[in-house]
Amino acid sequence: MSSKSGEKELYEPIKNDLKTLLGSYCIEEAYPPQSRPFQYEDNPYLEITAEKRTISETLKKEFSDETFYILSAEEKIPDIMGFMRRKLSSPRELITVEVKAKPIKLMDIFQARLYQEVFKSTLSFLISSKGIPEEKVRFVTSKNGEFIKGKVIILQYNGHSYGKGIFEINPRLFNDLPESLKKYFKLQEKI
Repeated sequence: MSSKSGEKELYEPIKNDLKTLLGSYCIEEAYPPQSRPFQYEDNPYLEITAEKRTISETLKKEFSDETFYILSAEEKIPDIMGFMRRKLSSPRELITVEVKAKPIKLMDIFQARLYQEVFKSTLSFLISSKGIPEEKVRFVTSKNGEFIKGKVIILQYNGHSYGKGIFEINPRLFNDLPESLKKYFKLQEKI
């Protein structure tokens, strides 16, 4: 099985599990029930965008058409895109997700950072079912390599494997997480 076909199999479960994670740990509990008073039925809203020739109208309203056009011409677009609103009074935060079915390489991190910068996403994820090798973690956390990572959140996806959290993070990358997501990983340590 090629890594591209392996990636495709990960899109839907990662989208659903990430949506649950963000909904549980990033959105204020007092947020009104879904789709009220907003036109979107989901908060957070995530959509699989890999290999799409057209982007949904819902995403087009949030992301720049110019950005979509430029990246489509380059044949580059995040695997999953979306947005969320943490509180009723807060602005929408854009989300980009790059998925890999192989161990993470430096170019994968740089690609996720490119999406973060170009799309101006508040949350930019790079999620791999194989994780990130230790030498890559050491490099991106060093002074020489920190420019590659930016604020990209690098996670390992375990699915619903027995005895493991759905998502894992290398302890060296933990401090780079937003506070709301740190709660999830602290809870995972106690289980």
